[in-house]
Amino acid sequence: MIEDIKGIVKDAGKVLLDYYHKVSLSVEKKGNLDYVSEADRAAEKFLVERLRESFPDTGIVAEEGAHVSGEKIFLIDPLDGTNNFIHHIPYFCISVSLVDGDNIILGVIYDPIRDEMFHAEKGRGAYLNDRRIQVSGLRYPSRAVFSFGFSPPAYRMKKEFILLLEELVGDVNAVRWLGAAALDLAYVAAGRIDGTAQFGLKPWDVGAGALLVKEAGGIITDLNGGGDVLSGYVVAGNKNIYSFLSEKIHRRFSRYLR
Repeated sequence: MIEDIKGIVKDAGKVLLDYYHKVSLSVEKKGNLDYVSEADRAAEKFLVERLRESFPDTGIVAEEGAHVSGEKIFLIDPLDGTNNFIHHIPYFCISVSLVDGDNIILGVIYDPIRDEMFHAEKGRGAYLNDRRIQVSGLRYPSRAVFSFGFSPPAYRMKKEFILLLEELVGDVNAVRWLGAAALDLAYVAAGRIDGTAQFGLKPWDVGAGALLVKEAGGIITDLNGGGDVLSGYVVAGNKNIYSFLSEKIHRRFSRYLR
């Protein structure tokens, strides 16, 4: 099953690249500081059609509106990092996960620019282009690289988020805001980023990346330290970096936490 999904996702990457190299691209605003391009829609159409053809009994929930019911469900983000894509910043990806309730069974994240295919199946490890990957072994936050994402649903937390960044800058090696949450999580799984916190995501943004982090030996939780990662508010990293970052988040965002 995983190989079939990887093949479909890789073909969808070709659809994105065709649009990426266009001189002009049709873009619409779909919400507060949230955009959708014709590339998003074309890639989603391709993915939905191919996945339904290959897995007719599996449901689908996709970012741009596709919804097919089923006991197990594919969560699809056809283009994570749309703003990067429309500005020709080469940091975006396709994210597909398979879930059964809150249980994430498998995940695939594909970066078509670098031809990097990340995948994980529950209990079978995490891989980049079929080579096993692990989270970083870094112990000290002062040497760590962190990434953050902050989407419109989280804007009520803006003040606390800015204070968190102010606290970290100068105390850690580097802070990055890269613009594609799923790829950030894949980079944590691969040890390229030491820790990340993402605010205001949707389930299709985080499903595949959450499984990758877990299967690569990392920790990922919701902001409360619980397992509701599909809530879209997550903290991730190796054991030491996760502990450091989650403690700071609990302190800064306490009034929003249960």
